[in-house]
This record gives sequence, structure tokens and C-alpha cells, in this order.
Amino acid sequence: MHTYCLAVCEDEQVIREEICGLCGEILENAGIPYEITPFSDAEELGRFIETRGEIFDVLILDIELGSKSGMEFAKF
Repeated sequence: MHTYCLAVCEDEQVIREEICGLCGEILENAGIPYEITPFSDAEELGRFIETRGEIFDVLILDIELGSKSGMEFAKF
């Protein structure tokens, strides 16, 4: 079975951890293999994708992410 790769990009640590936990719980309960990679800002996520060529199945982006919003990053 395919392992689903999720990226969670949220600048507030408590919210980021909560989102990762909820996603993990949902996927685990459904028996879906997954890997969640957390990011604290869009620049960090962008560098990760560019340097590793990583492709995520799901991106969960905060709307307001400091210098670049989740909406702007989605156009990336």
C-alpha cells in the first residue's frame, strides 16, 4: 500500500503539533500508512522541496505564514 506523505506548514508550534497529531490519528485509525513532515514556514518547506525533490501527496498550509502566505506558496 502507498505511504501517503503529508507536509504541515504552520508557524505556531502548538497548532502545528495539533494538526500533525490529528492527521496521524485519522490516518492510523483508517489503516493508511503515512509520513508527516512539519514545517514552521513556507521558505523552509520550499527549500526542502527544492533540495530533496520531495513530492508530498497533501500540503496543509497556514494562510498567514510570515513573509509568504500559504496561498502564495500554493502557487509555487
